[in-house]
Amino acid sequence: MENESRGAEEPVWRWLIVSAVMTLCAYCLILYRVETSGNRFYAFLTWNLFLAWLPFLFAIGLRHVRLSWKGAASRGLTIPLALLWLLFYPNASYVITDFIHFTYWKDGTSAWFDLLLLTLCAWNGLMLGHFSLYLLQDLVCRAKGAVTGWGFAVLGLLLGGIGVYVGRFLRWNSWDALLDPGKLLGDLSRIGTDDPVFFVSLFTLVTGTTYAVTYVLIGKPATPRSSG
Repeated sequence: MENESRGAEEPVWRWLIVSAVMTLCAYCLILYRVETSGNRFYAFLTWNLFLAWLPFLFAIGLRHVRLSWKGAASRGLTIPLALLWLLFYPNASYVITDFIHFTYWKDGTSAWFDLLLLTLCAWNGLMLGHFSLYLLQDLVCRAKGAVTGWGFAVLGLLLGGIGVYVGRFLRWNSWDALLDPGKLLGDLSRIGTDDPVFFVSLFTLVTGTTYAVTYVLIGKPATPRSSG
């Protein structure tokens, strides 16, 4: 069991390093843009990338608890960490929608610089979300099997699409769901109209396709562990 847990942690460290390098690169480009142009418009990307990291960190924590801890401590932390992951998971792929802010600024910065900056941030957020979803799918596969694991992944992608719609168009933050859940449920009733359904379906299709590619590149999650 100890060797299995150790082996399971190895790719997580690689993902952490890669994601940290990507985020550092994005932050450096944002800082460079602010310093050279005096325009702080794209500084909001630093906050959005920070939020994109949270589901990945919650997934790592949940994975560690489930694989390394035993008894009441593991059971007691599983549900809170899973709920926190679900609450913040849409923030990762939400960064893709920041392309809506792309515009030409007459501040001496190349439009190509801004476009590539947004692309780097969007890719970073997307991969952070995919890494976190993969970690949780792996846990479900270990406990319930591959079919249930993929059912969880598809449901997660769909809920992520709904969360992005709620954030981008209804202007809700993740923590607002805790502060005023009643109002959020009322606003969610609007998702039954055509435009939200189209957006959520298209967004889920796109993120699902890129997640499938990520899944193929990483390799399939673990099979269920035997009770013995």
